[in-house]
Amino acid sequence: MIRPHKDGNKNFLVFLLYWAILFILYLPAAKAGRVGDFPGWVNALTSRSFMDYVNRKGSGIPSLYQFTQVVSYFFYQLFGANAWLWHLLYITLQALNAWLLFVFFKRLLSGALTDNGVKISFTGALLFCLCPHISEVVVWEPSFHYLLGLLLMLAVLLCTQKFMNTQSAKYAWLGGIIFFLSTYSLEVFYLTPLFVALLVIFYSFTLNYGKAVLKKSLLYFTLPQVILFLVHLSVLQAIYHESVAHIGTVAIQLNTVNLSKLPKYIFHILFFGRFFPDAIRAKVYHFCESGVVLSFVYSLLALTFIYIAARYRQMKKNGKAAMLLFAWALLSLILILPLWFPDTGVVIYDRYTYVADAFIYMFLSLWLHNIFGKKVYLVIIALYALLNIRYTHRVNAYWQQSAQIVNKLVSTFPNDTSKKVLLLDLPECLDGVQMVGTRDDGEFRMMYNAIMPKKITNPVYDVEAFYLKNITDGAHVMVINDSVLHVTLNQWGTWWLYYGYGATSYENADFKVNMIDEGHWYELTLKHPAIEYLLLYSVGDTWNTVDWSKKNVEQY
Repeated sequence: MIRPHKDGNKNFLVFLLYWAILFILYLPAAKAGRVGDFPGWVNALTSRSFMDYVNRKGSGIPSLYQFTQVVSYFFYQLFGANAWLWHLLYITLQALNAWLLFVFFKRLLSGALTDNGVKISFTGALLFCLCPHISEVVVWEPSFHYLLGLLLMLAVLLCTQKFMNTQSAKYAWLGGIIFFLSTYSLEVFYLTPLFVALLVIFYSFTLNYGKAVLKKSLLYFTLPQVILFLVHLSVLQAIYHESVAHIGTVAIQLNTVNLSKLPKYIFHILFFGRFFPDAIRAKVYHFCESGVVLSFVYSLLALTFIYIAARYRQMKKNGKAAMLLFAWALLSLILILPLWFPDTGVVIYDRYTYVADAFIYMFLSLWLHNIFGKKVYLVIIALYALLNIRYTHRVNAYWQQSAQIVNKLVSTFPNDTSKKVLLLDLPECLDGVQMVGTRDDGEFRMMYNAIMPKKITNPVYDVEAFYLKNITDGAHVMVINDSVLHVTLNQWGTWWLYYGYGATSYENADFKVNMIDEGHWYELTLKHPAIEYLLLYSVGDTWNTVDWSKKNVEQY
């Protein structure tokens, strides 16, 4: 009678341990993350009606995120734009996801292995917390839907697991409600019916739950999920005229580019590929795109599944559990193959692998346990964990440095409400860690208004942004005449960007940009007298003002 109470206490201690580890690891990044889509998100939340916000009125992305929008609206009412409160929420959600992962696989592996299930599950979830690939989700506020998406998926899997053990209808109802909510959240729910079906088959045939339980579980879980999934696709088609959410059908192609992403992601996730020097990374990517490598990788996958099908009955239970995890990890990677692959910098778009990370590290933990003895297993896990901590510390240092620059630029912005303000060189990102960026309706203005109590009401233009490699990077200017100046990057190896893409020439009612060399300098021409403008350029975290009285002199 007291065992469940003891197990509950132990499970809660595991949650606290994961939370404490994450808190310490991510403490340097506590004030980071209010970048990228964050200003636009806050602007939409504060300027639109509740229903318009929930339905993402005006968004061109074909996705049904109503449940996520409701939840994020609730938290914004509690936290506002407070960096610390959002940081603590994300740390807690990541710890909760790791804990749910631990609880689910502890139950599954204990049934399959009889012992060591707790150790394998604990280390797999621990690696999920320590790995550097989750930093974008944990730090960047607009990644909330990834945390929520995995949480909902794991909750459905746990309901399925409880139903398999108890046959209680309440778990089927609870699982159905959670899955319904997930269909109005991030599209990782596409995987949930497949995961549930494979889990039911595993319990029925590997753990000998029998065909009666199989039929009942498929009827109560898989069938309703398939129906809800089809309803989701019908609603998506009716509203957006698209058959696939977020990316549409154009991106789903079995071409070399998409197929090569599978080995590239393995390189990124298991071998820390994003931290290799650029020249080596480029060679690895080129290698992965070669026909020989792709033929080998997918032939190996085909042979693996043929072997599993032929030998499954003879496998031990722990081997069968590894195959289940392998299938889940592979499906998680296949889901993101049509998405953009980050071949430069660090951190940016790591969020795509978030769900896959959870199952890949759990598979790695189980696979290493199946191959090596206890002592060798623990040594390998310890060394691998240390490597993960090293690179997580590195990316969090990037987050900390980028946040210091952004927060200081925002807090020291020398606005003049009587002027048109032109920001000549906003920091787009620090080697892949998002910062300010640019957009036609003013990224910096929206960021300032989202964070600072006093709001900008005068025109503030994001003229251009640039890619930082070091925290001291910036630009300088030279005034040519009363209406023309040149803006030049202080360093080589960075480049000009606009709206996240390579910058080009453009103009509006107040100025004209002539992009001479997107890797170095551009020419700016004012369309009104210079006295009507305030022109600012940044070096590191410091604003500098253009002095129009100094002609043909470089101003640093």
